Amino acid sequence: MAHKFSVRTFYSVLVVAFALLPSYVSSQIVEKIFENPVLYERMYPLHDHSGAILDFPGKEVDSTLDVKSYELWFDLRRLVTVPHSERGQMHFSGIVHIVFTVTKPVDRITLDAEKISVLVASVNNQLTEVEKSAGGVTVNLGHTLQTGQTDTLTLVFIGEQSRRGMYGYSPGEIDTSAAYPFGIAYVFTEPTDSRYAYPCHDAPHDKAMFTAHIRVPEGYTGVSNGLLKDVKNEDDGSVWFTWQENNVMPTYLFSVAASVFDTLNQQATSIDGRIIPIYNFFWPMDRDSSPYSAVNALKSMPKMIPGLEKYFGRYPFASYGHVFAAPLTIGAMEHQTMTLANRKWLNGQAEAGLAHELAHQWTGDIVSCGTWSDIWLNEGGASWGEALWSGEVYGRTGYNNQMMARKIRYLKTSKTDPSIYDPPPYLIFNEGTTYCKSGWVYHMLYRMYGDVFISALQEWLSHPIPTSKQTYEFVNFLKQQISDPIIPWDTFFDQWLIQKFHPQVLATAELRSQHGTTQATVWLTQVQDTLNIPTVFQFPLGLRFMGVAEVVDTTIIVRNREEKVDVTVAFPVDSVALDPDNDVLLESTVEIVTKIRDDQHREANVRIAGSTPHQAGVPLVLLADGNVSASVYSIDGRRISVLKGSTGRLVFDTRGWRPGVYAMYVEGGLPTVLKFIVVD
Repeated sequence: MAHKFSVRTFYSVLVVAFALLPSYVSSQIVEKIFENPVLYERMYPLHDHSGAILDFPGKEVDSTLDVKSYELWFDLRRLVTVPHSERGQMHFSGIVHIVFTVTKPVDRITLDAEKISVLVASVNNQLTEVEKSAGGVTVNLGHTLQTGQTDTLTLVFIGEQSRRGMYGYSPGEIDTSAAYPFGIAYVFTEPTDSRYAYPCHDAPHDKAMFTAHIRVPEGYTGVSNGLLKDVKNEDDGSVWFTWQENNVMPTYLFSVAASVFDTLNQQATSIDGRIIPIYNFFWPMDRDSSPYSAVNALKSMPKMIPGLEKYFGRYPFASYGHVFAAPLTIGAMEHQTMTLANRKWLNGQAEAGLAHELAHQWTGDIVSCGTWSDIWLNEGGASWGEALWSGEVYGRTGYNNQMMARKIRYLKTSKTDPSIYDPPPYLIFNEGTTYCKSGWVYHMLYRMYGDVFISALQEWLSHPIPTSKQTYEFVNFLKQQISDPIIPWDTFFDQWLIQKFHPQVLATAELRSQHGTTQATVWLTQVQDTLNIPTVFQFPLGLRFMGVAEVVDTTIIVRNREEKVDVTVAFPVDSVALDPDNDVLLESTVEIVTKIRDDQHREANVRIAGSTPHQAGVPLVLLADGNVSASVYSIDGRRISVLKGSTGRLVFDTRGWRPGVYAMYVEGGLPTVLKFIVVD
């Protein structure tokens, strides 16, 4: 049911509401406006998924409401001081100024708000009516706001702490079986929980400027995005901390935290010579002790910023920092310029995580996902950033180890994971695809194009004003930057983002060594075959031929389900490896090498590749000299498979073959050959 306030009620509550404000701002609550001429690029729909193979799909977003700025006052004293036993249903109070414009005429706007009660609302300093509806509040503007015109909305509200959006814990409160010595409050709202902390337009494409005023008890510190602008003491002993971020951001990147914090201030020198201050906040006993030490855990941060600038370009903001909090159910959250991180990350074992969150300042903050379908742009870039930093510290081995760790985690769940693009809302943060596989998409682009991709990526991330982008815009951008791709762009992104899974490659190599030279024939078959999985992936594939002390590499472009490669190698080859440098996200399910040397006499022209017994479900490969046909019979005489008229290689699908002994008759071009196959 909608609730309406009378004018008399508004005035009575307004007196209480203004008491929440510090004295130095109460007289200018409506007048202070922060504006920026460009906040985000509008999103335009293209088409649905049916056209994905020709052009990448886009999502239509409602850009009617365009928020210019939020200015927020939070009173967090009760959240961090009231004992757990006395809490009951805990509330917090706040005020928000919202400066906004519209892209079409409206006489009311609806904001997202969950477990938020609006006590007072005014538009341009005139009291107005609000209606509470499911998931939001609708505000009557009292006039028709024309396209491009600006209004200022002020809302006084009470929030119900619900362990969503705004979190608060008192000193010594027991939560997740651990005691905490100081009260703490913080916001964590990705993807759409900002509405539990304050009324807002909770959409990733709508970026606005933020100013936060945080009221805390004496001895506590309030922290938010950007830079600390002011500290004011009230007569009752409470303190207001004012922070302002001069770059626009979406609601989910807004940060508020309060506790008894010690600080560690650092600075990094950017590649363009700027000094980037790094502000770190943590509990006093975690400064340099055991098991937590901010001094030790954060020692690499001054080098990490210029280290990642090599790949992502100039660091986009004026400062950076961390708030370390507990209890926290996540590892960290990339709030713009002020990452929220788990206290456990101060144990010195989370440098990859710190690199991940810093990388987000580029892939996720300066350029944010335009919709939640595009979350891979954020998380894939940051996951790849972990490997980039590991490479800076430990060289190529460090980079490769980090990417292989991501690959292993992806493979554990790859059969059931959703597609990278447009996952179900409840799976947008699944580790397998959103983090690991998405990171590999960045990695594969890097491996294919090297510095050309790095230059293009830096251009993509070099926005003077933070923006939001959809995947189709990234695809179109790369088409402009790299006009002659190794794999057609539409094919590349369709198979890796819209489709599921990855290539599984069965390789069969025949090596004929004579007079110190090897004639190598490699047959490649993509054997992935499941609903909604491409039967053919296209990708560059490295082949490595190895002898006793020599190695030679070559690369082919795989475009078909079956490929045959003939290579002459100037030394005796003992083995062949697929994708030796881990350039592609694939599995080599079977790697078989048949070696025929000068001193080996071939008694038969028909060979079954692989080991005995053969594993059911794994493709069975028959090698033959000439055009042959083959039939397979079970022990009771039933013919279960037949392949005809193929030169050199027959591949049998053994799914459904039961353990036992089978007879294979091979005919054509040579006397009939009988082979027995044991299947396990």
